[in-house]
Amino acid sequence: MEKYEISLNEEMRHTNADGEPTNDFGLCAQVWQDLCKVESIGSLQAEDALIKDILQQILVSKFGDVKNIPIPNYYKNMGGEENE
Repeated sequence: MEKYEISLNEEMRHTNADGEPTNDFGLCAQVWQDLCKVESIGSLQAEDALIKDILQQILVSKFGDVKNIPIPNYYKNMGGEENE
């Protein structure tokens, strides 16, 4: 397995699904959660599963464990409060 180093911006330069400012990590969490939701409904295409796995590695690196990844309010409002 090869290892890569990436840099993510912590500046609040994006807007999340709630219309609130967020940074790269917040957007990664939102996309990861989107992919988790899709996966729970059915199966992911190979490219979606790959992106989900990459995002999960990034988020686990920052937050220590899948259980510690914050759930965006967008999902809490939908009743989706569980990570994988």
